[in-house]
Amino acid sequence: MVYRALIRSLLDFGCEAYDSAAQSIKKSLDSIQYQALRICAGALPLTSLDSLQVELGEMPLDLRRQMLADRFRQKIEMHRDHPVILNVKPSWQMELLKLQKNNKPFGCRTELMKHCTIEPYTIPSFPPWKINAPKVSIELSEIVNKHENPSYLRQRSLELISTKWPIQLHIYTDGSKVPSFGISSASFYVPAFSFQQAKRLADHTSSFRAELAAIVLALNWLENINVYVGIVIFCDSVSALLAIKDEKDITFVTEIITLSTKLSYQGKHIHLEWIPSHCGVHGNEMADFYAKSALQNNIEICNKLSFSEIKSIITSKYIKLWQDRWNNSDRSLRHILPTVNQPYECKLNRFEESILHRLRIGVIGLNLDLFRLNIHSTGHCNNCIGRTETVNHFLTECPKYIIERAMLLVETDLTHPQEIMTLLKLSEIVKQKAIVRFVLRTKRLYQNN
Repeated sequence: MVYRALIRSLLDFGCEAYDSAAQSIKKSLDSIQYQALRICAGALPLTSLDSLQVELGEMPLDLRRQMLADRFRQKIEMHRDHPVILNVKPSWQMELLKLQKNNKPFGCRTELMKHCTIEPYTIPSFPPWKINAPKVSIELSEIVNKHENPSYLRQRSLELISTKWPIQLHIYTDGSKVPSFGISSASFYVPAFSFQQAKRLADHTSSFRAELAAIVLALNWLENINVYVGIVIFCDSVSALLAIKDEKDITFVTEIITLSTKLSYQGKHIHLEWIPSHCGVHGNEMADFYAKSALQNNIEICNKLSFSEIKSIITSKYIKLWQDRWNNSDRSLRHILPTVNQPYECKLNRFEESILHRLRIGVIGLNLDLFRLNIHSTGHCNNCIGRTETVNHFLTECPKYIIERAMLLVETDLTHPQEIMTLLKLSEIVKQKAIVRFVLRTKRLYQNN
């Protein structure tokens, strides 16, 4: 946290501009990150930077700078009158500058997302003093928890519906998304009319915006229906309802407020109410069913993506590039932590954490490490002839520590010494403390503990 707040923030500042500097100059920033991460992990000098980055979940600075530059480029595209917009538009000068190896300007170093269009900043069509936003209520969320027993949630939901909204027109909305494929859909269901509508949204639309899109669909349908009673829309997303209540600067929220204002002038007053999902309320279950069915359709609403959705796509792109680098690495940590952006969780004290980090990374001060520093002649174990003293040898093979190793196996419920290396993958405090105790009992590295 200290590194991210005090050091990384300074490294990020202005990186969109200074990333055109020569590689030799930017390398000095890598040394700053290396020193900071070494202190955070308590690692020894031989530790590689890429291992520290993966262990602590910190992206390489070159990828991070490019990621932040691409995000800024997208933010520029949101504002048609942005002062930098002309400098990033395609031109013959831009094509010529792309041929340079170094000192490329911002417009050449960044690119727009293919097949994704960011939504521009929009201003509501109604002046603020004429806006009549829908009434939003999330009172049930303050009484129940969505993780409680579904039967209890269903009972409380039906009680709220029958007592608070007995004669109003009920509309149930829902959004659905399959994160692995990036496909989203929205739907609404009106029990009184036995009517439903479901549409698939543009790819990479977030589930949050899918919930808002479902409300937009319902309001558009209400424009063409004669209703002589109040209207209540039941939604199972607290975040979507709070965004409407707070009138967030989001395109779908602006559209909901605009449509609600139009409907209010027609005498159709809209109320929004939260109910829990997947608890057996018929209308909500039907809306969920139709939303999931629409995921199989072709894209029907070509909505542009919000900045937060584009930002998520860009982040995923650079995490994948980082993962590709890690896959081609020969570091020992890769066998323990094969996936990047998943920092190791360790809640022990500082001394114990440093031992675990050193074991996982594979640099803890054994003879092999001393050999690499030209301090030891062979790097072989002092107790085993011709055997290199690696972390794996120290933990699972060296016969000198057979008693300490047996104690570790009993403490961790393991049956074979080779299974000890799997302990380095676990984040359970009991297992972490057990392996630290093994290291201290051997007195191989820490004589005074």
